[in-house]
Amino acid sequence: MIVLVIALDHIFANAKDQGAASIRNTILNSAMQCAAIEGSFPTNLAYLEENYDLRINHDDYVVIYEVLASNTVPSVVVMPR
Repeated sequence: MIVLVIALDHIFANAKDQGAASIRNTILNSAMQCAAIEGSFPTNLAYLEENYDLRINHDDYVVIYEVLASNTVPSVVVMPR
């Protein structure tokens, strides 16, 4: 029984990590699309959510989106809660 609980915990942890990686890639793809269309990267994540139909489950993931300049790729970190 204990082995089953440990195995399930490991499986769920891996699924959340894979989900975080997928969300990060989706955010970066949306930012690249925005830069291609508008000529600069968006200054915040909310802009992508409002204008590029990006949906993020903020209850399950913490997203850190930082832009140094409008012509550089943003830094995106996604962590499961």
